[in-house]
Amino acid sequence: MAFPDINVKTLDFNTPMEAVTAFLQESTEARHFFLDNREKLEKATPPEGKWTAIQVLAHLNYWEDWMYYNRFLPLEMKAKDLPLANWEEKNAESIETGGKSYLWLLDSWVARRKRLVNFLGHQEDPVWNWKAKHEKYGRTDFFFWLTDMIEHDCTHGKSLRNQLINL
Repeated sequence: MAFPDINVKTLDFNTPMEAVTAFLQESTEARHFFLDNREKLEKATPPEGKWTAIQVLAHLNYWEDWMYYNRFLPLEMKAKDLPLANWEEKNAESIETGGKSYLWLLDSWVARRKRLVNFLGHQEDPVWNWKAKHEKYGRTDFFFWLTDMIEHDCTHGKSLRNQLINL
């Protein structure tokens, strides 16, 4: 199975349930991609400046927690402002595997993603529509950040697909 290639500009969620369903589908396809291509991905050598599959999995774990605690929970609590993140600094930290295996990191990411899908699926419509100010993006809500997460996944998926093509 290929990593999902979603054009986020075409995402148009009318309801929170549509958004959660699309997110769950994208997440499931990404998980299958990592499982189905494990052997090849573990052997792949990325181009200079790109991350290995295990580094991407470590990063996705980091990103999942960061988004949960710094975007979705604050929005649920009706925060007025959301913090900026300096990803140039955080990216180096986010790809550290801590000696964990590919499968451990994949299972960990899947568990974190399930936590987020469950959290999002239990939110009432008013929570989805609460807007908090972000210095770079303006007024943002659950829909905005969920779309951002899908786009983020797809960016890393594209990089990994390219590594497989070049094997």
